[in-house]
Parts: sequence; structure tokens; C-alpha cells
Amino acid sequence: MRNLIISAILLLASLAQPNSVTRTVAAEQMLGNATEGLRFARDHCADCHQVEPGEAPAVIPAGKSFIKVAADPKMTALSLRVFLRTPHIDMPDFKLTEEQTDDVIAYILSLK
Repeated sequence: MRNLIISAILLLASLAQPNSVTRTVAAEQMLGNATEGLRFARDHCADCHQVEPGEAPAVIPAGKSFIKVAADPKMTALSLRVFLRTPHIDMPDFKLTEEQTDDVIAYILSLK
């Protein structure tokens, strides 16, 4: 059911923002600052997620590693944006600014 909801959100987001679907990964990475994204991830995500290669695995089993997220071919800037902007019952309800969202996306995509 959760995958169906995420798929529906991604579809709606892609229809609402057709220009973002056609951008290349390299262009999408330019939207944010990967260094700032890493800083944000260290400060706000590292308690539950492995955010850097070589770190110990996440303490919380549901906290997927950023490296694994980046390795998923379905993870694009658009899908990450939708994920980061959608509340999740198993995650704190962070309210990232547009700039923070762009930075975290740039960092995750830099791990590909």
C-alpha cells in the first residue's frame, strides 16, 4: 500500500512539474550544494541513517543508508524531493526549506 501511495505521489509530481522530469541528473545536482547537504545530513539525519560511506550502519534498522538510497536507480532528484516533502510515520516531521531540500538531494545524488 505504501509503495502505491509513493508511486501515485511521484506520478502527480511529475505531471505537475514536467520540466523537472526532463532534467539530467547532472543538472539536478546543480540545484543544491552537496557539501551543505552533507553538513545537514550529519546534523539531522546521522542519528538514524548512515549518511557517509565508511560509517557504521544506521542504529535504527528502518533508517536506510544514504548510500543505498543513491544506488537505487529509481532515485532521482524528483523522487527524492517528493520523499523529503512527504511526512512519514517512521521519521521525524522535518520541515526542510527549499534550499535544504536541494542540498540534501545534491548530496545523495553525489553518492551515485
